[in-house]
Amino acid sequence: MNTIVNLPPAVLGIVIFGIVLLMALIRYLESQHLSRKYPEDQIILASFGVTWFGQESKLEKPIRKTGAIALVRDGVYYHSRFGGLEAFIPKNSIKTIGTTDFFCDKPLNDTVIQISFKNEKGDLDRMAFRIPSPAKWILMLQKTLLNK
Repeated sequence: MNTIVNLPPAVLGIVIFGIVLLMALIRYLESQHLSRKYPEDQIILASFGVTWFGQESKLEKPIRKTGAIALVRDGVYYHSRFGGLEAFIPKNSIKTIGTTDFFCDKPLNDTVIQISFKNEKGDLDRMAFRIPSPAKWILMLQKTLLNK
């Protein structure tokens, strides 16, 4: 830690600039993936730096994967930043949209957006996401997917 504190200002500036550049590159790659997956007229809303906690029926405890989420005309699509995990919730399977601070019967220590839906087996299931601007997302999800 002492080495980082004693760096010359120019080197410290280069390191900070490199970190910012890396973050911009990651966001660019995520946006390119969404653009390849869905045409621009299909994407209603997108956010980056989203934490996905998984699909409740497939987990014993929440996972934390960072990536991008898109509200599209026919549902909600998530793609993880690393590992290539994808999740899609079709519009016609969604039952409720709200907030929670528990997932897989474990406390999350944060309020997150939950989407309850019928899974492939016809059972009620949930996915949870920590999304920047959650109030905007809940409003758009309810308006677009539940016609509220």
